[in-house]
Amino acid sequence: MTDRYTNSGMGQPSFSDENEIQFQDIVKLVWSHKWWYLISVTICLAAAVFYLYRTQKVYTRTQKVLIDESSQDATMRNLGVASSGMMRVRGMNSTANEIEAITSPDLMQEVVERLSLETRYIEDQFLRNVEMFGNNPLELQLAGNNPQSGFSFKVSNLEDGKVSLSDFKVKKNKYRQTIEARLGDTIQTPAGALILWPTDSIGNFKHDVRIINYNSMSVAKAYCANLDVTMVGKETTVLAMVLEDHFPSRASAILTTLVDVYNEEWIAN
Repeated sequence: MTDRYTNSGMGQPSFSDENEIQFQDIVKLVWSHKWWYLISVTICLAAAVFYLYRTQKVYTRTQKVLIDESSQDATMRNLGVASSGMMRVRGMNSTANEIEAITSPDLMQEVVERLSLETRYIEDQFLRNVEMFGNNPLELQLAGNNPQSGFSFKVSNLEDGKVSLSDFKVKKNKYRQTIEARLGDTIQTPAGALILWPTDSIGNFKHDVRIINYNSMSVAKAYCANLDVTMVGKETTVLAMVLEDHFPSRASAILTTLVDVYNEEWIAN
């Protein structure tokens, strides 16, 4: 006797109806937890807005310089066909040496001191601290016996040309004393003798301002870390100088002054 088995596919159970998830079921599931989803999205958006509110933008400025390895007349002829945004650098024989010289912290220190970049002005706004450049209401002048390692203090506006200085930090020491003075006067403080001058933006002195004075070499090293100098091509003596900074005007001033200082050093030596 022979048994026969025929697989006709008839009578087999179908699981498609049981496993299929209907779109309406998804909508019901999401809707039942709608408040959790709404709260999560709101928190994420608020965190993103808060991050953008507290973070200052970073800008990039580029400047090209032409290394002068020949006579001055030949260089001037070459510049005649160069772009108007290109500057001339009097140089040595090696472009690699030029890059090392331009990125030297000693050279950048002269730039920092010439532009008074060792002093920063930070405005205390709502839930954030904003650095000011070009619109700071005050300008600090050191008047003697000031620490080389740097210091900081807070300035509050008392109106009628008067200010209060407080929260002094010198090295690792903190001072709680508050000093009232007039703008333009020499003020004896834990950070030495200081003079605060009003600027054209004194009318915008609405919030407290923290003034930080750094060591010029430490500021120079920080700028050197953000400075990138490369050759435009293998067969050229043109260098591209790229600097990142929170203020495009400050970055441009640093690059321009850096070229000027280098040329002065080259002529002097």
